Amino acid sequence: MIKNYLIIAWRNIVRHKTYSLINMLGLSLGICICLVIYLITHFELRTDTFHPDRDRICRIIEVVTDKDGHVEKAASSPVDLSLKASGRISGVETIATYSLYSAKIRVPNGDLARMSYDNSIEGSRAPSTIFASSEYFRIFRYDWLVGDTRTALSSPNSVVLTRSKAVKYFGRLPLEQLVGRVLVFNDSLTVRVTGIINDWTSHTDNPYTEFISLSTLDNPGLRGQVFSEGGNEGFSPFFSRTWLKLVPGSSIAGVTAQFHQLAKGRKTNPDLRYDLSLQPLSDIHFNAGIRDGFHKAHLPTLYVLMGVGAFILLLAAINFINLSTALSIRRSREIGIRKVMGGNRLNIAVQFLAETFLLTTAASLIGILATGPVLSAFRGFLPSGMMTHLSGPDNAGFVLLLVLVTTLLAGLYPAMVLSGFRPVLSLKGAAAPKGQAGWYLRKGLIVLQFTISLIFIISTVIISRQINYMRTRDLGFSTDAILSLDAGPQDRSPKVALFSDHISQLAGVEKVARQSFTPLSNFEAGFDLDYKGDRPHRIQAGLQLADSNFIPLYGIHLLAGRNLVEAGNRDSIKEFVINESMSKAAGFKSPEEAVGKILYLDDRSYPIVGVVADYHENSYRQPIRPLVIFDLSGPEISFAVKLATRGKDLTSVKNTLAQIEHLWKDIYPGIPFSYSFLDDSIAALYTTEEKTATLMNVAAAITIFISCMGLFGLSLFASGQRTKEISIRKVLGAGVMNVASLLSRDFLLLIGLSLVIASPAAWYITHRWLQDFVYRAPVSSWIFLLSGGLVLLMGLLTVSFHTIKAAVANPVRYLRTE
Repeated sequence: MIKNYLIIAWRNIVRHKTYSLINMLGLSLGICICLVIYLITHFELRTDTFHPDRDRICRIIEVVTDKDGHVEKAASSPVDLSLKASGRISGVETIATYSLYSAKIRVPNGDLARMSYDNSIEGSRAPSTIFASSEYFRIFRYDWLVGDTRTALSSPNSVVLTRSKAVKYFGRLPLEQLVGRVLVFNDSLTVRVTGIINDWTSHTDNPYTEFISLSTLDNPGLRGQVFSEGGNEGFSPFFSRTWLKLVPGSSIAGVTAQFHQLAKGRKTNPDLRYDLSLQPLSDIHFNAGIRDGFHKAHLPTLYVLMGVGAFILLLAAINFINLSTALSIRRSREIGIRKVMGGNRLNIAVQFLAETFLLTTAASLIGILATGPVLSAFRGFLPSGMMTHLSGPDNAGFVLLLVLVTTLLAGLYPAMVLSGFRPVLSLKGAAAPKGQAGWYLRKGLIVLQFTISLIFIISTVIISRQINYMRTRDLGFSTDAILSLDAGPQDRSPKVALFSDHISQLAGVEKVARQSFTPLSNFEAGFDLDYKGDRPHRIQAGLQLADSNFIPLYGIHLLAGRNLVEAGNRDSIKEFVINESMSKAAGFKSPEEAVGKILYLDDRSYPIVGVVADYHENSYRQPIRPLVIFDLSGPEISFAVKLATRGKDLTSVKNTLAQIEHLWKDIYPGIPFSYSFLDDSIAALYTTEEKTATLMNVAAAITIFISCMGLFGLSLFASGQRTKEISIRKVLGAGVMNVASLLSRDFLLLIGLSLVIASPAAWYITHRWLQDFVYRAPVSSWIFLLSGGLVLLMGLLTVSFHTIKAAVANPVRYLRTE
């Protein structure tokens, strides 16, 4: 029976080659997109879900609230939190504090003795090395190959490695022979291997591969030496993390309340409120609001991707339904004969489902083959470490489920309709339902297809306009040929001025400025200033520490007054330059009025010597805020270097960069030289929007392609069904344009109706997206008209091939048998 179903299905597919090809292409494209989206979402959603007792694992986070209610959350925690919480917090089974350690790793003996390795984790800014205690391995379970989880980190200067790192550092020696081998971190810390564990094979946000015993840092001198040479800011909470595992049955809320009480004893700035909270393991990968240096997935985006995949597959299924029901009249006699010969409705429905299953299986094979190339083409959009193949039981199960769902989605309705034909009418060739019910259904499905396509197209245009708006809008400062370099950590020494002076003397450098951060860096530090004039009030302002070269280097427009004057004593503030927003916030009617007025910081007075035009110090998601620029050397300082590029070629610029690097190594030996061009840094701020625009472009192209393929098939069928009508009209005097407009009119009206339905839906979706931006491009009516006109034109081109072919055909050919 099954063999008979498949043989007949194959014959029908071959008989209707064009329609079968249209269906197969649509389904294969929809299935390919679904598989690609599945691999991405499956990878993200399964992050850190493989840990035993994962529902009981939490991370401590610090919550700092300023007096204006602004909340800052960080994954950091006090270094001694484990000791403080021990015995005071009930409901906790295990608690472990660890600290990150950025280092260069050297193997001092063996075949790889000359090798030096960077321990940064691929795809993140976090290091792969941590200082940890054995409690860490009670929270996160590893497969131990060599060593004992209870004793491996009990002694100072011990290190546990993952298998991959052991092979990388020592080669493929027997693992037992690696115990006792030596590694040197930053040429100052020597440790011995005491254990080797298996690597985790699933994705995690804790991909550490070197675990040094926490007791190694009991020596205060070694502690300061290790972290100062590693470039970290001391053994501080910023680099410290704390994990805990709750006792079975304990509630997160109950344990969190106890940490609230523990946090009250910490002394902090009186203007800040400090607290401790718990973050479940399941929340970490999707919470970008808590910084820890690792890639974060945006859960709403994953849901949107799932919706896009479902919509595209639905469009392909609609094509199948439309063509199958349209072709029903050609198979009416076949159905009548089957019923006369004893076939029941179930047998006939299964026959049509078998045809759908055969087409879907072939489309799935094409989709699977196309998945790899598609993922390779979009490699830049994929998270680091994601697998690009479909091997494994989970993936195989999803493919099988996708085939079955697509078969039912595309084939169930046509099977029920076709199997319901009455045999008497079928044998007369009049099996099509009376009235316009079938045609109305196909009209509705066409409208649905193009509505979805138009929503994608309109959304794409609006998103692209916003990105172009952000690219072309005046930022208020120059970005050409400016690079930024961070100074040495905690550097208050004369090295800063020395390095700046040496760079400024290079022939390829136009100007050098010292600054606390670059414009448009999303740096949000601020403080309160008081104005005690006619209307005294307090203003929350941002800050920019800079020298007198800062304003001219960036080409910031000076509206009134003068620039900063180089301070003689760089440990004190002398004067302020403010921006226009600050001038307005203080109540001044014009920038000129602000010059000479006094602002107070901690009851100390500072004159305003100049007012500059507003410029963006944050992305377009945030408003330009009041800003104060003053001259003060701080621990967080960077350099802005404007290169002299006029009349210079690329070789000259590279030589200048090499000279800057040489000076850096002379003044800051042991600290890696790194720089970034301001243009690149600004472009990186809108990476998410760029990716969203690209994905929307692809989705719009796919949906319109699938929709037009369905329209192509229906126009082919419609022109074939109306050949005699067209011939009679031509005999009676109808011209080619009359016939072409007759066949095209219905389809174009349906596309117009789709535009009416899609426009408010697309406006609502994009309006919600644009609310994230304070500065945004206006949404104009021409966007909707242009999108609708584009789709109408594509629809007209799609149906015109068959309509014109039918219109110019010789009527005698179709009327000679009448």
